[in-house]
Amino acid sequence: MYRDPVRSSHGHFVKAKGLRWVSLMLWAEVPWARRVWALPFLTVRAPSRHYHEARGRRHKTITDWARQMLCVLRRWLPDRELVVVGDRTYATLRLLAACQRMTPPITFLTRLRLDAVLHDPPPPRRPGQMGRPRVVGARQPSLQAVLADPATVWTHLHQRWPNGTRKRLQAATGTALWYHPGPPTVALRWRLLRDPTGHRDPEALLGTHPDWKPTAMLTTYLQRWQVEAAFQEVRTHLGVETQRPWSEAAIARTTPALLGLSAGSSWSPTACAGSVPSVPVKPPGMPRPPPPSPTSWRASATSSGCRSCLFPCPRPPPTSKNAPSRPPRRSWPPSATRPETHPTSPRPRCQLCTKSSLEFH
Repeated sequence: MYRDPVRSSHGHFVKAKGLRWVSLMLWAEVPWARRVWALPFLTVRAPSRHYHEARGRRHKTITDWARQMLCVLRRWLPDRELVVVGDRTYATLRLLAACQRMTPPITFLTRLRLDAVLHDPPPPRRPGQMGRPRVVGARQPSLQAVLADPATVWTHLHQRWPNGTRKRLQAATGTALWYHPGPPTVALRWRLLRDPTGHRDPEALLGTHPDWKPTAMLTTYLQRWQVEAAFQEVRTHLGVETQRPWSEAAIARTTPALLGLSAGSSWSPTACAGSVPSVPVKPPGMPRPPPPSPTSWRASATSSGCRSCLFPCPRPPPTSKNAPSRPPRRSWPPSATRPETHPTSPRPRCQLCTKSSLEFH
């Protein structure tokens, strides 16, 4: 029994039954779609505490699984700059500190609580000062106090939203040390956002890179909605919620395989030029049509017969004069009348299958 983050709100709690998965997705900018898609490539099941206690195992939280997955990702890509975006569940000091301790560090972007305890950096030690060095400096006002302070300097933004509209926002930013007794201290840059119309509640973002540009933080975080769209696509087209395996091994491998299949089928149009849906053109005097989505791509691939190159296209009939002739067909009996045949258009074929004998990589 888990809390559904999509259907729940501040005043309404929705419970969901099922398995909980933690998935790492790659944000890939698809040129012909004019948008960023989330492609899953690493998925791990995170059982509940009751599941581990019933089997006598040590319980691992979602943040523990996320830290282990990021360690594996850093081992795979030791020299690449990585930026990870997550929801408020992953805003924990231990996970953020683990990302900062990696070599090179991983930049983590998530939401920050408005009542978080923020401090200034510690002052330099005086010559001959006794005692252990200070961890943090003076405490900063909370983000709730910054929000209510009339002296706060706000920057006006016109931000593009995931649905294509532009909204007016007011933003304030700063750097601080997030401190709590026990866990390690994390240096971060916070970004406070509020709606001047009052329709949306104020929110705060944090980035573990203090030198990150504030404008890039909001633009990067808004792309996180593609993760929810990817889960919806997998539920709709691949039937993740309708699986019926009973063994733990089958459960552990079926869902990651389906998520990986979703990523492969979403990225295949870049190689299959014959099945790529065209970008809609804006008619004169009409609003711009929405860009194609993974749903429209899969629908066009199914209707054209390409199947994302997962199934090879049929080979064309031999056209050479020296090609072996087929055996003659059996003649129709005189009592039967041959049905009328209508000319059909040739089936579109995948250009990748015609260029080489390797049908899928």
